[in-house]
Formats: sequence, C-alpha cells, structure tokens
Amino acid sequence: MLLCSDSEVVAAGVKRYSLTTNLLLLSAADCCRTFACEKKGYASFLWPILCALVSLEDHIWPVPPANCRQLFQTTFHTFRFVAQVDAESETPLLDLPMLFETWITRLCTYPFVEVVGCPVENSVIQGYTHLLRSCVFAMKQRDISVDGAKNFTDVWTKLLFPELEESATQARIPVLHDNTRTELYRLFLDLVDGPQTLMKLVFMNLALFGGKDDQLLEISVAERDRWLVSPAGKSGLSNLSNTCYLNSLLTQLFMNERFREFILSLDVPKTEETKAIYNLHILFARMQNGYQKALEPKDLVDSLRDFAGDPIDPTVQMDVDEFFNLLFDRLENEMTDEKLKAKFKSVFGGQLVQQVKSKECSHISEKEEAFSAIQCDIKGKSTLLESLKAYVEGEVMEGDNKYRCSKCDKLVDAVKRTCLKQIPDNLIFHLKRFDFDLQTMNRSKINDYFEFPNTIDMSPFKLDYLTAAEGNQTTRMPPDEFELVGVLVHTGTAESGHYYSYIKDRFVQADTPAWLEFNDSEVSAFDPLSIAAACYGGCDGAMANGYPLSKAFSAYMLFYQRRQTSATNNLPASLSIPVTEQNGLELVESIAHDNHEMIKRYCMFGDNYMTFLRELFEGAYKLCHEAEHQQVFTKRHVQLIMDLALRAFQQICSKFKECVEWSNFQLAITNAVVADETCCRRFLDWASSESTIRSMILENVHPNVRQQFGRMVLTALARLKDTNPVAYGITPDDSPTKRNNSYLFKFLRGMSKSWSGLQWAYRPWNDFFFLLGKLSNEGPDEIDYILKAEILLKILQTFMAQHMTAEDLSLNDLNYFPRLLQKPRNATARPVELLTTLFARVSPFVESCLNEDHRDTLRDQDYLPLTQREQSYIFYMKENSLVFFSTLLEQPSCVTPTADLITQIISSGPPRHQFLDSLKDSLISAISIEPADDAAPHLRCLRAFVEATTCDEYIAEIINKVASEVGTIGTNGGQEHYEFFLYLADSEAAKDTYSNIMKYIITNVPLWAPALVLYTDESVRQKTFNLLDNLLFDEARTDERWIGEIINASQELWDAGITFVKTKISHLGPIDERSFLQLHAVLSQCAKFLDDSQEEVQSKMADLKAFLEQDRDEEEIGINSGRFCYLSD
Repeated sequence: MLLCSDSEVVAAGVKRYSLTTNLLLLSAADCCRTFACEKKGYASFLWPILCALVSLEDHIWPVPPANCRQLFQTTFHTFRFVAQVDAESETPLLDLPMLFETWITRLCTYPFVEVVGCPVENSVIQGYTHLLRSCVFAMKQRDISVDGAKNFTDVWTKLLFPELEESATQARIPVLHDNTRTELYRLFLDLVDGPQTLMKLVFMNLALFGGKDDQLLEISVAERDRWLVSPAGKSGLSNLSNTCYLNSLLTQLFMNERFREFILSLDVPKTEETKAIYNLHILFARMQNGYQKALEPKDLVDSLRDFAGDPIDPTVQMDVDEFFNLLFDRLENEMTDEKLKAKFKSVFGGQLVQQVKSKECSHISEKEEAFSAIQCDIKGKSTLLESLKAYVEGEVMEGDNKYRCSKCDKLVDAVKRTCLKQIPDNLIFHLKRFDFDLQTMNRSKINDYFEFPNTIDMSPFKLDYLTAAEGNQTTRMPPDEFELVGVLVHTGTAESGHYYSYIKDRFVQADTPAWLEFNDSEVSAFDPLSIAAACYGGCDGAMANGYPLSKAFSAYMLFYQRRQTSATNNLPASLSIPVTEQNGLELVESIAHDNHEMIKRYCMFGDNYMTFLRELFEGAYKLCHEAEHQQVFTKRHVQLIMDLALRAFQQICSKFKECVEWSNFQLAITNAVVADETCCRRFLDWASSESTIRSMILENVHPNVRQQFGRMVLTALARLKDTNPVAYGITPDDSPTKRNNSYLFKFLRGMSKSWSGLQWAYRPWNDFFFLLGKLSNEGPDEIDYILKAEILLKILQTFMAQHMTAEDLSLNDLNYFPRLLQKPRNATARPVELLTTLFARVSPFVESCLNEDHRDTLRDQDYLPLTQREQSYIFYMKENSLVFFSTLLEQPSCVTPTADLITQIISSGPPRHQFLDSLKDSLISAISIEPADDAAPHLRCLRAFVEATTCDEYIAEIINKVASEVGTIGTNGGQEHYEFFLYLADSEAAKDTYSNIMKYIITNVPLWAPALVLYTDESVRQKTFNLLDNLLFDEARTDERWIGEIINASQELWDAGITFVKTKISHLGPIDERSFLQLHAVLSQCAKFLDDSQEEVQSKMADLKAFLEQDRDEEEIGINSGRFCYLSD
C-alpha cells in the first residue's frame, strides 16, 4: 500500500524502507536461530505481494515512478533471500522459469520515454534487469535451463539497438542511460549458456557493424560527447571558420515560431534559382527534428552570394546586420510568388514614415519606407527608450539648414523625423555599436552602457500616437507591448570579434521562461536574470592604469515579439515538417535515418558497449575451446567471433585518444592470436586488407594505436612463422601460387597497395616504415617478399615523384607526394633506412630483370637484380647528375641514411663501375655551391664513398676535388669541410693497411689547410691546426708509411700558406691579429721541414711581414704597423 501511494509524505517514508532490506540482508551469523526463522516467515509473507506488484501488466501498473526504485530494490533483495532459502529446501517456493518468462516479457513491453541528450536512469528497466540477472544466476545454480535465445531479439531491438523500419519517419529511441545499458549488456552475457545463444549474440552484434568495408565513423577521432544534441534539446551550428555571425542570426530566426513555420512550409524545388531557400529549408528541418549536437551550414553558405554577386567567404567575418539584409534580399529574390513575398516580408517587415514638418506653416512632407530592423543610435544614449525617443523627435532644420517648403515655395524652420506607421509582430532593433572616426579613418566599437527593457510599449513611437499628441487629442491610444525574446551579442573589437545569441525558448510552456545560449555548436541554458550583466555593456569594474575597463561584450541586435502574439502562438515543442509535393517523405525519412544512425553510433561508442564486446569475445573464445563444445564450434564460428572483436577494435577502440578498453581489447586479441592458429590467420587476413592498414596506420591520428597495431602484426607473423612456416611463406615449394598466398606476402601486398595514403601527411611514416623495417630485419626471406611486394619500387617513386610527369603521378596515385616532400621532416629518413637494408639483397651492378615476379624466381642468387622500372629511377640522370641521390640529399634527415645507402651499394659491387662513376661525379659536382655550407650533405656522402670504395683512383680524385674547393669557401662552410678531413682521417678505412686514404689527405694538405687556418671562425682555425699537428708535426702520431709525403706536404704548405695570404687576403675582409695566430704556428712548424737556412726562413717571414704592413692603413683590412710584429720572431 505504501509503495503504491502517490502521496509525497508517504513517498518520503518509502525511501526509508531500509529496515525491510536490512533484515533480509543479515547473514545467519548475525542473527539468532529464532530471528532467522522469523526472517524466513517474513520473506515468505512479503514475497508474493512484491512478486505480484512487479509482475503486473503495464496498463495496470500501480506504482508511481518515484517509488519504483524502492519497489525493485526491496523485491530484488527479497528474491535473493527466497532463492537462497529455496536452494536448501525440498519444496521450493519459486517457479524460476515462470518468473524469468514473466519478467522478461514485462521488460520488453514496458513503455519508456527517452529524451535525447538528457538521458535519465529508468528505475523500472534497471529493476527488471537486476531481477532477471538474479533469476538467471539462481536457475544456473539449480541446473535449470535458461531459454533466453527466443527473447534475445526482442530485448535487443526494443531497449538497446532498435531497428529502423523501411519508410520510417521517426527513429526509435533506445535506452540511453549508461548505467542502465551496462546492466542490460550484463544480462545478455548472463543469458549465454551455450553455442546457440552465443552465436546468436555474435550475429546480432556483427549486424550492427554493417558490411565488411563499412565504417561506423569516417573521421579518425571519436568525440562522443559532441555527437548528440545538448541537454538544452536544441542543435547548434558549426563554425565553418568565421561564420559565427551567420550562426548567431540563423538561430534567432530558427527560434522564431512564425519564421520557422514559414520556411518549413515552403514548397521548394532544388534548383539553381532557389538554392538559398532550399538549403535554409533543409537546415531548419534538420535543426528541428535532428539529434545532432551541431549541424554544418555549409550548403547554405555555398548557395549565398554577396551584393556584388560573388560567393561569400566563410573565412571572412561579416557584420551581422549587413548579413541580415543580404540574407533576406536573397531569399526574397528567389521567391516568384508575390503573395509569398508579402507573407515573408510581413514576419519582420514594417512601414515607417520619413516626415518633414514645417514650424511656420501647416504643411507636412511624408515619405513611406519599408524596414526590417530599426537602427538605434547608442552614442550618448543610455537606454533603448531614450534612443527611440530621439529617433522620433528627429532634428530641427533651421538657420543655414532651413527646409524649402514646396507648397509655400520658401525656406522655413522645420523638424525632420522618422515615425513608425506599421510595426510587425516581430521587431528587431539594430544597436549601432560601430562608429567611424574621421580623424583616424578607423572603425571603433562603442562599448558604452546601454539598457533595454524586458517589455516595451511601442505605441508612443507610432505615427498615430504622435499625431494625436501634437493635436492635443484626448483619446487614449491602446498600448502596443512587445516582449524581449532574443539578444544577439558581439564580443571583441570593431575589426575582430565573435557573435553569439541568447534566445527565449517560446516552444516550451512554463511559468518561468526558459532562455538558451546559442554559441556556434554549443547550446546551453541561460539565466535571463543575467541579461543586464551579459548584454548591457559598460564597465566591468576592473581597472587599468587608473581607468575602468569596458566590457568587450554587449548587445548588438535585439529581438522583440508582440506580447499578444507571444501569448497566443505557443507551438508544441516539436513542429512537424509539412509534407509538400517537392520533398514528399524523402526529407523526413532522411532525417529519421540519420537520427537512427547517430543514436546507434552513440551507443556503440560507449565504454560499456566496448566492455561488453570484449567480455563477449573472451567468453566466446573460452567456450569454443571447452572440450564439450569443440565438436559444435566450427572453424567458421571461430572466424566470426574473431571478426566481431577485430571490427570493434578497428572501428571503435582505435578512434579514441584515450580508450579504457583499448589495452584490454588488444591483450584479448593478442592472446587469442598466440594461442589459436585460426584466430592468428583471421587476424592476419584482417590486418592485410588495405582498409585496415589505412584505418589503423595511415589515417589514424593516435600514435599508440599505430604502434600497437604494428606490434600485434609482428606478433601474429612471428607466431605463424614458428608454428606453420609454410602458411607464413617459407616453403620448399617455390611455386608463385604458394608464395602469393602466403600470409607474409598478403600483408606486404596490403602495405604496398595502401601506399598512396602516405602522401597526405608525415604523421604515419615512422610507424609505417618501422613495421616494414622490423620485417626486413627478420632475414633474407622477408626481404625477398618485401621486394616481391614492390616496396622498393614504391620508395623510389616516392622520392622521384617531383620529377615524374603528371600522367605518371596520376597513374600511380602519387599526385601529392611532391607537395609533401617540399616540407622536409625527420620521418623521411625511415624509408631511406629501409632502402639500405633492401640493397643488401639487390644490386645495381647485376643485369636488370623484367619485373618483381621475374626477380622472385632468381632468389638463389647472392644479389638480386633491380627491375627495369626500379633501375630507371636509380639511373635517371639530369645535368650529369644522378637525380635520385640528389633528391634524397634535399631532405636534411636523409643525409646520414643516404650515406649508409651509398656505403651499402659500393660494398656490393666491383671496385669500378659506370654507375659508381656517375654517383661519384654527381656528388663532386654538388660541392661547388654558394654558400659553401650547403655542400655539407654531399661532403658527408663523399666521405662515405671514400670509406667504402677500394678503388684508389676514386679516393684520390674525391679527396683532391674537396681539397681544391676549400680555398673558395669564403666565410661559410669551414666547419663542414674541416669535418670531411677530420672524420675521414679518423675512419677505420683510413687506418686499413691497404688503404691510401691517409696518403691523399696528407698530399692534399697544401690545398685545404691554408683556407681553414685563416678561416673566420677561431674554433675552426684552432681545430685545423690540431688536425695538422696530428697529420704532419707530431712525430708520435704520424704514420711512418707516409714520411715522405709528410715532408713534401709540410714544405708545400709553407709556400701555400704564404701564397694564400698574399693572394687571398684582400678578399677576407677586416681581420684582426688573432686570425694569423694559427697560420704563424703552422708556418713555424713547416719551417722545420724546409731545406732553406735559418736566414732564408727569416727573410721570407720578413717579406710576409712587409707585405702585411704595406696595407696597414687600409680600413677594409683593419691592420696596423705593430699588429704582425710576431711574424719576425
């Protein structure tokens, strides 16, 4: 009786039902035997009553909604206690199958109402679910079969994922509250008692994902909280860039009942002549009946033209008042019916009179004009009433500005004013917040305080009222009251800012008016008591430099509605879209379909659904491998179970930046892959598809998803390689068919086919090539398959794309690679590193073959050939340069990998070859460049070339060419050229007994050392001296093999140093004495190797001193007579 009462007092008492529940929850240890017996009797008495209540049919349901939670909680605990007693009794009180059937029927038939965007926990559904789960548990304990399969579909399609009937005009709304859905999912897991129910549940979930290549979400980032309409119940509009002005105005128009009804009732064909009206019609229909949080007004924006006839630019903000006039002008021009135009203009349009009234005669000049918004001055005005009063009072025309009366034909004093003759039901005031300063020639915003009332009587500003007042008529004019229903706010400055709207919701009838804030895609509740603080402008109380700061936000347009209209025209909360001849049911059905898909996607992307699928997968896998069921489950069943997990993993889990179930799902799938070959093969089938690779690597913005997917693939391939190498791809049977069907090749072919996805951004490059690199490191078999899958060709085409014809780019789907590679990034190193690994297996010195399949038949060779297409890219010459290597070196991150690649290529070929000649010449020709430090990449590769080659002629030529260039470097590139000789001298190749690298470094010292010991950077000068000391002067470090070369080089360096000073000094610019310290030290050391006498040496030093001193007064050299006196020491 208490539970069925709807009295508030009784309901409050019901909430204190804990005594009943607590009595039943007491364990046997907590109560005496007598009380335990009493508890059994109490439960036996209470149970039939509670059972009868919860088993009643819906149409005679006696319990008020407020008491349902207490009823079901009491019933649940009572049932659990009775079920526990029954388990120990020979005469059970409960008929569990009957209770299960009754409760699941009530659950399916219970009428519930969900509000999209504002889900509320349903105590009845949750209560039945708890009871059913407890009932299933009790039935399993007593080995009673649970026939849940026949109820699966009803509960599933009624409460969790309703189906959309063909030609449906409204989507069915499932249970949306997360906690309630979680309990329902758990109920379905409880109902799985064998292969039949398991596979039925698997099939129902697979159906939600659609076809094999269907995607739940086309974009790569899931933002579930931004999908459904907000709790305010209204959809917002997405900002396309700078379209807040459009959004704020459209929401004001949309929330106007009369205007919305007019737009939705239009019979609009989709033609070029009616694009704006048609798209506004569609937009309003979707805003009204759709469940999306925000809609994109892109089609409407695209259909609008400015007054010059040009498309409006969504990236450029427009004044909202200007856009209001533009929009209404375009809409009116697209209407051909005059009656329709008149109806359209009557919504916001009125009539005003421009009046000039003479003070010296009775003549009045009047001119009527149409208006859609009243322009209100706010400068020097503090209220709307004050501004309107000035609006109708006008200005006095006197003195030099007298008015010529046409009837009197003379100049007279007059008053020029504006009066309102006809006011529409919907009145708009445009507050003139922007001003133009003629002195600065700039626009400025007026942030002054400007107050406006919630209601306003417009009769004092009408022509009839003013005429009567001036004629001293005593007839009282009836008031014409308008109510504030919207405020459009501007925040910011005259040059930049943002628009948003506050709007009264006239579709909800309530004692307290509901206001909403529409701020682009965000719609939220707004307190109308805050209008003054949020819209009047003025100062906000803060101070800056002793002056009060003005608020940047203030009302810009005011929307009023005639009070009588507002009171009589309250429409239902959801208008229906009229069905016209043009749109028929198509628009209604389209919106219903979109709503259905939106809600389904929202539910599927919930954490509780992902947990449910993961637990279903784990349970299904376990059930499949139980001995008693292994004969029932076929290989196809296991594949379907795996398919469900993989689709959830790909289409749901991978879309979240942070997903609670990501790691759990990954672990569950990986465990299945490692433990079961069928699961492993199914995983690799999935991972090898182009759509999966694009989704999981190329288009996925989450690094952890890309990386973990790669690790999972490597785990699956390693598992298959260990347990079934034939399926993996390692087989004595070398037939092309076998190799083409291997799992390794299928995956690599999928990577190759999805290659075009790399051209949009560098983001996936590291992970994509890391995966390929890991596979290539597994061994020659994997490299052979990488070559077979055209990966080498794809890499070459990627870097050569900028040199390919437009036709070839389009044919190979490489159109955007040239644009991407213009923006170098570190990620470009990865494919070059892979190239180095691949060139350990292929060689440009082997005669080329026809294609990859042909090459695959030559795998018994030590080195495989390039295909003809691959060779065409590697050998491509332009201006006597190998273009491929030059292109690689344009990427800063590719310099070291390219050097490694050159090392690998040289090591696989003969000492001399035409290709090596071309490569050497290409690198050498690129070091003659200004500024000289740009030669660094090529110097690095030339060093690698010298270290790798065994050809003495190559070594001699390269070192000589680099040495010859040092004298021309000027003020750039000293460090880079110094490092060439330093690292080359310190390399393992230079230390080789059979190498002449050191010999050529030493013999070319006179060419490269002078410029470096006189270089502008002191650190380069000092390091060069240290290097020379190691090469020539330090007897403990010099190589005895090159004593003759050291002596000759030292002697020649003496002459070269002096010659360099005399011939190059004029080009070095201002130099201080410190620039010659290292030269002096070098010359001093070189003098020890000269055959000249000490007097001759001193004479030459004196000559050098004299040369330097003769220019001591020249400003550009910057030396004086005493600066080089140390040269005579």
